Amino acid sequence: MSIPVLIVGAGPTGMTAALELSRLGIPVRLIERGPAPPPVRLRRPSGPGPSASRPGRWS
Repeated sequence: MSIPVLIVGAGPTGMTAALELSRLGIPVRLIERGPAPPPVRLRRPSGPGPSASRPGRWS
């Protein structure tokens, strides 16, 4: 049985926490007092990860 998690604040940290918990199958409720944030479309990088020629950037 999973216990739902309440995350207060839809800033970068709150959104990241909600995403990661959801990926683990943990139910999440995310609340924000301000206007709703814009919809987020998740994209996966096309390459294997940061490259040596372009550190920190996806190849």
